[in-house]
Amino acid sequence: MAWLTGYAHRKSITIDGSTAGAQTNYQMLLKVHYDLDNFYGLSAESVAITGDPTERHALMPAHKTDIYEVNKTVDGSSRKYLAYDSDPNGTQIRLYYSDDLDGAWTGYSGNPILTSASQEYRCPSVAFDGTTFHMFLWDRLHDTFERWTSTDGISFTYQETILTETGGDINFCIWFNPNDNLWYLYHTKWVTGTKWAYVRKAADITALAGASESSTGLSGMTIWSTIFRDGEYWFAGELYDDPYWTVKIYHSATPDSDLVECDNSPVLTNDDACPRLCSIGASAYLYTAHRDSGEWYEETR
Repeated sequence: MAWLTGYAHRKSITIDGSTAGAQTNYQMLLKVHYDLDNFYGLSAESVAITGDPTERHALMPAHKTDIYEVNKTVDGSSRKYLAYDSDPNGTQIRLYYSDDLDGAWTGYSGNPILTSASQEYRCPSVAFDGTTFHMFLWDRLHDTFERWTSTDGISFTYQETILTETGGDINFCIWFNPNDNLWYLYHTKWVTGTKWAYVRKAADITALAGASESSTGLSGMTIWSTIFRDGEYWFAGELYDDPYWTVKIYHSATPDSDLVECDNSPVLTNDDACPRLCSIGASAYLYTAHRDSGEWYEETR
């Protein structure tokens, strides 16, 4: 694989699932470093999700700008970090917790926290403002982006529909920009059969339903996540490049336009998708849904 060129070490790790056939569609974590033109994964270890590692899709820690240390009680103890994912088909939303971002994530004993026979809940992106968890998700069955809220990170209540998009599959992410103090909601918009990355922004996270939207100028791609580092905005997206999914990275001096693909993008080509790029302090993490079977990879450069 071309994206591994220059790596000094590659190690395969077998994941033993709790059920037969459990070694597919699981989550992968890479510690990431970057410069202006190149973005690359650098990982001394891969991080496990305890329990059956199947059907992991779009896992993302609760965040505002950075991953947020929420310190909420889950399964009888206070947990520093909470994260959420869905299965690819949208039959359930699930909660995970960890006290060490370089360690394992544990599934909540009460999973799933959200499921319905009449909806298909998918791709949660959860922001925490210090008081309230705001979960943005896609109801695939009804083609709606929705906002749900919670105070404990477990029990969520529907608040509003942000928008409706009927052109095809849609994904999105929520992020607070510390440079202009605005909330950014990146989402898919279908225009005459083509997928475009659009963005809405508002000073209040509850005002995004009525906010105007604009195109980032990026077509054929969904922005799954955003961070700000070294004076640049960094965007992670996915693309189906037959027969595999790939993860692409872009950067820009602005949060909503003039996105430039990094020189070494795509950074993941082995059927990786749903890239959730997160930061905390000086560290950044990239969570991806790996659609191949049997192994995680460690890359050391």
